[in-house]
Amino acid sequence: MSNARILIVEDEQIIALDIQATLGSCGYIVVGHTDNGRDAILKAAELRPDLVMMDIGLKGEIDGIEAATQIRAQFDLPVIFLTAFANQSTLERAREAEAFGYILKPFEENDLTIAIEMALYKHGMEYKLRESESKFRKVVEHASDGIVLNDSRGNIIEWNPAMEQITGLKRSDVLGQSAADITFRLWPKETKSKISEEDNKDKWKHAVETGYSNPDQMTVREIEDLQGARRIIQSNGFAINTERETLSGVIIRDITESKRAEIELKQSETRYRELIELAADGVLLGSHEGIIIGANSYMLNLTGRTLANLIGLHVSALFDPQEIKNKPFRFDLLQKGETVISERNLLRRMAHLLKSKCIQK
Repeated sequence: MSNARILIVEDEQIIALDIQATLGSCGYIVVGHTDNGRDAILKAAELRPDLVMMDIGLKGEIDGIEAATQIRAQFDLPVIFLTAFANQSTLERAREAEAFGYILKPFEENDLTIAIEMALYKHGMEYKLRESESKFRKVVEHASDGIVLNDSRGNIIEWNPAMEQITGLKRSDVLGQSAADITFRLWPKETKSKISEEDNKDKWKHAVETGYSNPDQMTVREIEDLQGARRIIQSNGFAINTERETLSGVIIRDITESKRAEIELKQSETRYRELIELAADGVLLGSHEGIIIGANSYMLNLTGRTLANLIGLHVSALFDPQEIKNKPFRFDLLQKGETVISERNLLRRMAHLLKSKCIQK
């Protein structure tokens, strides 16, 4: 049994005293008592109890239901209603006030304690849920990646600020909209057709009907925002199972810049290889330890070897030991992991030495 702090709002003095005595014997702390709705709101603000026991039929301009509604809205306190009446209209108003319990007079001690413990437990769980949702909301709102949530019908229920930046579509414009429609809207113009639109709808329909059992994993595709700018996105879909329904979540990452950098790097490497191949000097590519990992055609002609014969050798195997001692060659680092020898006269001397010693293969 908890030692919760309770405010009693009851306009019949005898009943109020009986409730207070019962609560005290059960270990609860009665922090105050009042007999009208207006004072109940003031005391709730002042005393901040853990729970309010409220008589529905209070006299005055503010009855128990109105007082409970304001207390719930302003202070987020659980309220248990006490009443001698149980007509349908009263129950309906009590339900709208979001009461945490409803006890008919006269009541037994057991009824009172069960209602209190259930109300406190329910309120505590609601608080934890709201706290969890608040943390989730902050994570979603401040995430650098786009986050989208879709409900069990395939409609968008979350669209974070990062998604607004990636797509140019505002959250207010997409909430409640079909995920299939919004997805197709972002496809590049040249990929849109009646057939592709129907195919996209069929895929989303299947995903919804199967409870998002097979979401996309690390899909990369190009999209076009409202201004016509192209972006490359990487998406990772997953299912979220809740008590009420299965949702789909998608994390979207804008990889446009990294993809462009990757393309530029590949183009740069291609140009680099072409320049080496077309060089007027013989060129060896080697590791930092001097192990040959490549050579251009000029070098193959100079040495009379095939590329397969050169790879894996140490560069010193191509030089006369005395030549190395007297005229040490120089390694030029052109790219991480690769070393280039391209001193033309030295390479010609090396070729002469190789031919004179008949070590061609």
